[in-house]
Amino acid sequence: MSFSWNYFFQCLISGIKYIPTTLFIGIIPLVVGLAIGSLIALVRVKNVPVIAKILEIFVSVQVGVPLMVSLLIFYLVYLVLLPPVKGGAVVVALFALTLNRTSYMSEIVRGAFLAIPKLQWEAAFSCGLTFTQVLRRIAVPQMIPVAIPPMTNNIVAYDEQHSRRNKEHVNCNGRRNYGCSEWCRNTLCRNVQLR
Repeated sequence: MSFSWNYFFQCLISGIKYIPTTLFIGIIPLVVGLAIGSLIALVRVKNVPVIAKILEIFVSVQVGVPLMVSLLIFYLVYLVLLPPVKGGAVVVALFALTLNRTSYMSEIVRGAFLAIPKLQWEAAFSCGLTFTQVLRRIAVPQMIPVAIPPMTNNIVAYDEQHSRRNKEHVNCNGRRNYGCSEWCRNTLCRNVQLR
């Protein structure tokens, strides 16, 4: 078996058209998850009475459920409850990935907030600063260096999970191969039409 440059470039060109979708599915959940996760972390750090407990349960459940199971559950709910539309599977994937990333990012941001010594908060409040001013001038500048290493680790792990979870492969002829085994096609996927 020899290496064929023509076949290599044919495969490379056929895969290039899927780069925007891959980047879209990879970046949007991270950005939205960071924004919503930061709000969840603030609510939990501030210890808002009822909402903090609800968000704690949400984060615990989301972190405890594997990403593939979450994707499967949301996709099956989508198949059962909603009529099929073009691009619906991408929206379901974005929703499930965003929920997953939100929970992980909220834990990272909450941990970074809790790494700031309590005396820093008390000193800022004793100087007459409001909570927003304390966040902007004291907490966030100290939180960012603490949050960057675990956030980077999380992004790399997410990219690794995202690439492993991507079961749809396109061969060089442009045909889709969904990665189902023969057993899955014969037993589970018989009546499910992949979109």
